[in-house]
Amino acid sequence: MKKFILKVSIFLIILIAFFSINFFINQLIIRNTSVNIDNKKIFVGDSHIQNAINPEFLPGSINIAQPAEPYILTYWKLKNVLESNQGVKVILGFAPHNIAKFNDYKLSDSKWASEMFSRSYSIQEFNTIKNEIDIDYKEYYKTLFKIFCFYPHFNHTSYIGNFSNSTNNKIDDFEETINRHFYYKSNRTDISELSIKYLDSIVLLISNSQNKLILLNTPVHSNYANRVPKKIYNKYNILIENYKSNNITIIDKFATDYNDSLFLNVDHLNIYGAKMFSIELDSLIAEIK
Repeated sequence: MKKFILKVSIFLIILIAFFSINFFINQLIIRNTSVNIDNKKIFVGDSHIQNAINPEFLPGSINIAQPAEPYILTYWKLKNVLESNQGVKVILGFAPHNIAKFNDYKLSDSKWASEMFSRSYSIQEFNTIKNEIDIDYKEYYKTLFKIFCFYPHFNHTSYIGNFSNSTNNKIDDFEETINRHFYYKSNRTDISELSIKYLDSIVLLISNSQNKLILLNTPVHSNYANRVPKKIYNKYNILIENYKSNNITIIDKFATDYNDSLFLNVDHLNIYGAKMFSIELDSLIAEIK
């Protein structure tokens, strides 16, 4: 029995040492990692930006957007990215769904939490929001253990996204999409004051730097646009006017009449729509000083 306990103890010590070494190696890699982006236009936001902006047609640009990204993560991301990148135009996705309260559940709901943690663990500031929204810490620490303890990762910038799209074309998913954006567990959600707070924080972050902020709403299909709850759409328009009055540039293409064939689904452009929109956007941004 004593031999068995000794063997188990030795095994556990070796295992803990293995996990600990990997943990500290990964921590060291994170501390010595910086994000240098050699581009003068940075597109950031959620899948609306990720699908709509093809850098191939916007010289000097990069698309770092990721699906379902709430403004909390975008703020953390930009704080990190802009530390070593100045004199750029930051083009941020801004649409009615970005200020809907379903965004407040992305760090607690099992549909999103694990993915959000796996992207943001190296830049997260949970201490600043722990009293404002629920955070699934159990899932967070489980994610951390998987990332930090099994082997060294030489890339801890999983919060940096990229342009992604396809030739698909399906525009009959408006009910599913509206429910996902403006309902939570079958109940209509309200406006997310936290999302607006972090949008304001992004505005302040960039206004206090040598960079310029542009807010961009990409085209959506009329089947989607016409079903956005009025309360949220009205708040969105109020915010537009407020930001305009503070000299924030707005490019609002929400109701742009694109052909059905240019949509991936009701709220995203497909690869053909992205090409057309990116070429159009390049000339619009070039005029903004």
